[in-house]
Amino acid sequence: MAEDHPSTGAMPGRFGRQLAVFGLVVGCLLAIGVGVVLIEFRHAAIHRDEQELKRMALVLAEQAERAFQSLEAAQNGLQQEMRNQEIDTQEEFRGQKDDADIHDSLRQRINGLAHVDLLALIDDQGHVVGQSHPLPMPDGSLSNREFFTVLRDGPPNTRYISAPLTDPDGTVWTVHIAQRVTGQDGAFLGAVLGAVRLRYFESLYGTVAATSGDVISLVHGDGDVLARYPALAGRPADGAANPLAASQKAPAVPAGEMEDLGITPHDFTAVHKLQSYPVEVRVSRAAHDVLRGWHQEALVIAAGAGLVELGLAGIVLLGVRQIRSQGRLANAERERRVQDMRFATAMEHLNQGVCMLDRQGRVAVVNPRLREMLSLPAGQPLSGLSLAQFARMAVAARRVTPADLRYLRRAIAQLPEARPASLIWHLADGRIFVVELDSTPDDGWLATLEDATERHRAEARIFHLAHHDPLTGLANRTLFSQRLQEAIARARVGLPGALLLIDLDRFKRVNDEFGHPVGDALLIAAAERLRGCLREGDLAARLGGDEFAVIQAGAAQPEGARALGARLVATLGAPYEIDGKHLDVRASVGTAVLGPDDDTQALMRKADVALYRAKDGGRARHVLFGEENAASLQ
Repeated sequence: MAEDHPSTGAMPGRFGRQLAVFGLVVGCLLAIGVGVVLIEFRHAAIHRDEQELKRMALVLAEQAERAFQSLEAAQNGLQQEMRNQEIDTQEEFRGQKDDADIHDSLRQRINGLAHVDLLALIDDQGHVVGQSHPLPMPDGSLSNREFFTVLRDGPPNTRYISAPLTDPDGTVWTVHIAQRVTGQDGAFLGAVLGAVRLRYFESLYGTVAATSGDVISLVHGDGDVLARYPALAGRPADGAANPLAASQKAPAVPAGEMEDLGITPHDFTAVHKLQSYPVEVRVSRAAHDVLRGWHQEALVIAAGAGLVELGLAGIVLLGVRQIRSQGRLANAERERRVQDMRFATAMEHLNQGVCMLDRQGRVAVVNPRLREMLSLPAGQPLSGLSLAQFARMAVAARRVTPADLRYLRRAIAQLPEARPASLIWHLADGRIFVVELDSTPDDGWLATLEDATERHRAEARIFHLAHHDPLTGLANRTLFSQRLQEAIARARVGLPGALLLIDLDRFKRVNDEFGHPVGDALLIAAAERLRGCLREGDLAARLGGDEFAVIQAGAAQPEGARALGARLVATLGAPYEIDGKHLDVRASVGTAVLGPDDDTQALMRKADVALYRAKDGGRARHVLFGEENAASLQ
């Protein structure tokens, strides 16, 4: 039996060694499993935050794009008005400085654009013709400024976007957007300059990033930082300086010194470039913020693994699974709440309505501004609705109609497939929305809606004032000239028409005897009678003083001109009662029928001759230009 002792003593040793090897294998497998889990969690945390940063950069880039486009829309409208007024020479461009209403006109164009601080006209010599800013216009020439030299030496339709600028006192920070004004012959007439206050973007970014600690920057294509939250050192709150005085360029930040912006090479950054401008939005988040949840998770898992590693392999695996499940769920929920809060903060402070759809076409996000625009109840859940359900809910709120939705569907169907794309949505209640469509990083869709109703109404009012007489509301000389050229073009292809010139006889006597207020009231009453004599398609214009004109279209000639001329003489010559005064005024009318060989000057001369014949023959008559008048044109 003594010989068996070594044999029996060896079994516990072998078992111990086997158990040790088993424990080592289990420990190694457990360590490998824990490492794989931690790496997986780290990748998930990074991916989750990267997607959030991309969505935030996309939304803020859309907002910046709309902000710049609204300024350019005001500049384009101003250029169109100058073309309508036939301002085509350098002298005519400079002559706008004598217009007493130039300041109010420019201010009205940017009314409601909170981010635009200035709209100004600069002539070909660099002098300010007019500005919307209430401060006095600066003295001297701006011809040495970079924007002026770029536009002056550039081709037509040149556009310039400046680096961030400050005035000599550092009290106002702006970025300038300027367009070249070109005559029909290609000559440089001057520039339309707009200034965007950078504090507007910094305030918006502050509301978005206040709870997240993110760094949000608006960066020019050449690397200059236009706006940033947290604000760059040396950029105090804006003062009241005139943005035209801003001439000092802010120093650019070299690529090797990005730490000065609060961004390190280890941070996570999402970049989204604007579609139409050399500008991009950067949203950066510190690596320790991105991985904070993962660090806590890693500590919990490592501690749990260290404890259970002394137990059985099955208990270890069960514990790891339990820790992984609980930790992942808790951190995912916590991260989701933080991300929802950050994203909701950004959505609440945007001026545009925002709707995001997931890849299945269901509603994922609707911000408060869109609910307000469509009158949707604040507490009503919208997430998960299909587009059809969302549309029915909007119709039920009575701010849009089924016809509005059909119009929108047709407009979207006509858009090009490339994104982003935009369209104008006219609603039945008179509102006008600008709709921008884009794709999101997760293969969904982003739609932004801006209520441009007031801006369009202001542009319509400005267009009407540019083409109509302010006293009578009839067409002015500008619109009259355009319509006369169109009538002449129609006459050349066989469509009949006539030009009638009208003078109010004895009008000067009314002005001299009763004063200009009575004379103005008489002109307004005569204009109203004149409108009542016309058919649809005819145009009545006031050419100045008591001179009126009518372009008759579509009636058979010369019978139509004879009938209209007789009607004008009788209607305008009937007695007037103005402020209790009985006024006896007559009207003389001279008419020329449009011929295929006529031009504007020839037609006006014919009508003038006929009008002279009417007045020379005793007034209160209508004379149609004919062969007997031809000698008067020689």
